[in-house]
Amino acid sequence: MTHAAIVNSRSIAPAVLFPLLITLVLSGCSTPSPVSVATSAPETVVKAPTGSDSVTATPTPSDPDATLVLTAVATAANGSKLDLKLVVHQPTPFDDLASQTVPVAVITDCGGALSASVFSAGLWSFTRANISAIPSQGSKIAWPTSSHIDVMPSASRVRIAGRGMLSGIGNSGTEPACARDKFFAGPGNGGLAVGIPGDSPIAGTAGRFTRWAQHSWGFSVASDISLSECLAEITPLGSSLGGNAATVTTRTAGRCAFSPPNEPKEF
Repeated sequence: MTHAAIVNSRSIAPAVLFPLLITLVLSGCSTPSPVSVATSAPETVVKAPTGSDSVTATPTPSDPDATLVLTAVATAANGSKLDLKLVVHQPTPFDDLASQTVPVAVITDCGGALSASVFSAGLWSFTRANISAIPSQGSKIAWPTSSHIDVMPSASRVRIAGRGMLSGIGNSGTEPACARDKFFAGPGNGGLAVGIPGDSPIAGTAGRFTRWAQHSWGFSVASDISLSECLAEITPLGSSLGGNAATVTTRTAGRCAFSPPNEPKEF
């Protein structure tokens, strides 16, 4: 794979869209959506997918703008298995016209605490990731809805929005959705939008867009689930944007993750 050029803060990157199953906020459109602060309307809670939802789950493609591809197999206590895949995409600047649905998702899920002017002043970048959970071949038992698979990065480190099977769910509490860790319970597709300040270049300087690689990406589970066949591939594009072989991939029964040391807190 050839290295893709880093997009500077005034360029317009090619639009790379979420799968159609992801809700409209993270789906692409030919014209950029206006950025506006969300109202304080109550958050819609989406139920965790069950085995009956498996017909709608589709494998996440490894697109040309992928920086990291991570796969694993999750096995529940009842023997049900899911093939997991997470694809992290090339970060884009806060003012990239073709990718405005991603910062809009973070604004919406933060309940108005963030805005386009905050992103501009703080030189934010935005990274999106797609996740799929597909019943493994030969797995006929429905996934138990009480068995949750947690998704990284954690909302304790970055501001994060979830869509699809990650929409409206997360750890309990009164925090806005962007401050809640994301999880899912069963087959389905989901999308993450992650905002990181200080990662877009100032006009006239070389691009950075490397802070995505300072955060963990992957899955973790409680003792009622085990993870196996954990594989993480940093693409050539990912290597050019901060990913490197020195980063540890955690492979245990409870965690499959791209895990850089000393993960920072971005807020």
